[in-house]
Amino acid sequence: MMPAHLPPVPPAYCGSPVGGRIRSPDAAAVGTTAALRAQGMSAIGIGCARIGSLSSAQSTETAQAMFELAAARGITLFDTAGIYGGGTSEQVVGRHANRHDGVFVMTKIGRHQSVVGRLAHSLKRWTKPLMGARARGVARAVRQGNIQTDFSPLALQLATQAAQRRLGGARINALLLHSPPAEILAQPATLQVLQSFKIHGSADWVGVSCDDLATLRVAAAAPAVDMVQMPLPLYQEGARQGVVDRLIEQNVAILLRGVLRDRGGSTPRDALLAAGGLPGVSSVIVGVSSPDHLREIL
Repeated sequence: MMPAHLPPVPPAYCGSPVGGRIRSPDAAAVGTTAALRAQGMSAIGIGCARIGSLSSAQSTETAQAMFELAAARGITLFDTAGIYGGGTSEQVVGRHANRHDGVFVMTKIGRHQSVVGRLAHSLKRWTKPLMGARARGVARAVRQGNIQTDFSPLALQLATQAAQRRLGGARINALLLHSPPAEILAQPATLQVLQSFKIHGSADWVGVSCDDLATLRVAAAAPAVDMVQMPLPLYQEGARQGVVDRLIEQNVAILLRGVLRDRGGSTPRDALLAAGGLPGVSSVIVGVSSPDHLREIL
């Protein structure tokens, strides 16, 4: 059976986001990583950015086959976002979670496509089968140029509701802000709305996907944050600057991504094992494009 979800934080725990670190009871008792494991989060996760993307040749059927293989290998963590594939990624992850017990769904909010980007995604059903590798590269550039952000409390609340609809009723186990600027994350209103998602039961865990050291520093000092996701080079920089030590001291779970990009002569499996063994790391997320790709990595 699927592990029981942690209860929302009771009102007695809900002081000001700057007053003290807030933890679910299980996390306080056994540590965040152990509590996440008990809820079903695997040490290796699948990054789902390519699912439904115009720039990827992967079909949703291929993604489903990859998910089935992942389940057979004990992988339960699936990292998605509302912006991935114009929402298709969340839909596919939601279908998988609704078919299998123990799936740990992580999604991200705060970024969205412009009108141009949304129009391109609405047409992808007809255009994607006709696109070659070069055309997909152009589509990727267009997509990146049409990404917008909105981390206002209302926008984040609406984005969470939209994610719940796309996931088709699957539980949001972890809800992360998607690469917010440090100055936005540091605003009390941002931290309060992030905290509220856990308090009111929209997600079991909340956190931040970080792209730079400034944002990572703010996340390490924010009581509302249960977990941070970051690329391996940022982890290494954060370790040199003492930020990783602060995260560990504050019992914040660390999730790494991008660990296979600069692995030198290491095999993919050795690179994953090495990253997973770094201090404070709870899980390593790897982007996978097909079942064969997953077999090569594992």
